[in-house]
Amino acid sequence: MESKKQLIQPIYNYELNSNQKRDFSILDSLADGVISLTLDLTIDYINPSAIELLNETQGSINKKPISDFFSHNDEAVPKISKKLQQCLTEKNVIHFKNLKLIGRSGRNIPVEGTISPLFAFGKKVTGLVLLIRDISNTNILHKKLKYQATHDSLTGLRNRHYFEEHLEKLRKNSIEKKVQHALLYIDLDQFKIVNDTSGHIAGDELLKQVSHIISSEIRTTDTLARLGGDEFGILLNNCSLENALALAEKIRARVEDFHFIWESKHFQIGSSIGVTIIDKDSAMLNILSLADIACYSAKDSGRNRVHLYTHEDEELAKRQSEMNIFSKITEALEENRFVLYAQPIISLTEKYVNDEFYEVLVRMIDTDDILIPPGAFLSAAERYGLMPKIDRYVIEQAIECLEKSENKNISLSINLSGISINSKELTEFIEGRFHRYSLSERICFEITESTAITNILESKTFFERLKKLGFTISLDDFGSGLASFDYLKNLPIDILKIDGSFVKQMHTDNVDAAMVEAIIRVSQEMGIQTVAEYVENQATIDLLKIYGVDFAQGYAIQKPFPLSELNKV
Repeated sequence: MESKKQLIQPIYNYELNSNQKRDFSILDSLADGVISLTLDLTIDYINPSAIELLNETQGSINKKPISDFFSHNDEAVPKISKKLQQCLTEKNVIHFKNLKLIGRSGRNIPVEGTISPLFAFGKKVTGLVLLIRDISNTNILHKKLKYQATHDSLTGLRNRHYFEEHLEKLRKNSIEKKVQHALLYIDLDQFKIVNDTSGHIAGDELLKQVSHIISSEIRTTDTLARLGGDEFGILLNNCSLENALALAEKIRARVEDFHFIWESKHFQIGSSIGVTIIDKDSAMLNILSLADIACYSAKDSGRNRVHLYTHEDEELAKRQSEMNIFSKITEALEENRFVLYAQPIISLTEKYVNDEFYEVLVRMIDTDDILIPPGAFLSAAERYGLMPKIDRYVIEQAIECLEKSENKNISLSINLSGISINSKELTEFIEGRFHRYSLSERICFEITESTAITNILESKTFFERLKKLGFTISLDDFGSGLASFDYLKNLPIDILKIDGSFVKQMHTDNVDAAMVEAIIRVSQEMGIQTVAEYVENQATIDLLKIYGVDFAQGYAIQKPFPLSELNKV
């Protein structure tokens, strides 16, 4: 009796006909390369995909040994030869991977695939069949994802995730080896003035230039990262307190001397730098938080200075920070010192060409009538539980705008925070406004992907409740998580807003373009509309149209403008 292993069927099992000719016509349409070998391991058939992969012609390949087409540089020839002999001996399908094929003008192409025995009538092996898949793009995508997981997309510096992991290694090292390291926490002063007066593109360019300035001052053994917004962190390996303070002062002076020029405007910024030591005594503390507190103390002392963390700083910083942020937002709510902006979301298809869509954006007005961008207060409002009140204010003003508008084709998209989707009071408020105004078909609620997956059960319940009332639901910043597609089918979503980090460079980055295209394809299969954010040029718009995205939003379309001017548009 034959063993169970011998009874395993090969992937391709083609029998010889009476003229001893193999019929491979069905293989000509396959996207993967297919190569048939004789028993002496020479090629007697190759499909069009394999010919294209090798950049050869049918005549130049036939009767050549298959080993001629595998690279000698990484020992691919002995590896594939061993696999071929194994297949002939065992008469079973053999898998191979991570081998290099020579093709396309001598370029080594990474491939994977299978080797299958080819049987005549009965069980006699008359040859082999190779199924070969080009995994070049897969490797590129893997490297891209690995890079994105540890680097900031704007500056190319390490990101906060990598920084915190490396900080943990230094913390353990300081305990085990009894060595000392240092941490610098840098916050740019006056950065928001550049953003507010010249836009985010100018702000992004400023961050890039400042990152180069800081990079030029540190050692190759040190780690510089962008921690978020206009904040940077430096880990100084094997560094004394004296040297850490000297470096911090040097960086502060370099940033102060730097003059940023944008469209004939000159800007001078500064930096507040907090310094803390990583040693066996501080190892059990939250070191990053200590450096942040020291940075806050530098700002509170007048900005553009270096401050070393001391134990007296922590309580003072916490108390002052909480009182300042909380009181400013509370006062702004009481005095209605918030203003709404609108940014158009245009249709890229004929289907919605007559409709007008706008995302509603909120700004806070300081007591000095200075317009404060959302990045300066929304995170604090979220942390101290004030977002439901802000969201309620935005909803009220948006509804009032729709009521006053004579244009009934206008629809508004409103962002909701994570706290708000769990707020019973806000949900009841929305339902009450629905029954009063019946405007649900003209309102879309946006929730970020990170918020939705953090509270996925609550999010699903909240979405279903609003959809019953006729509201549209949009999932913002989609694609920022690697598990994005896993939970999408379980959420009642109408619209996906593709994460802007993929859209911004998709006209020059093939991997970003491929990721955007994949999101669009999945959305189309699920009947979900798509919006591309951060569209900044016509080349991106043209590419999005080709891919079939439904809507686009960004500075290439139009910058945000006061919502009060909407009826004048």
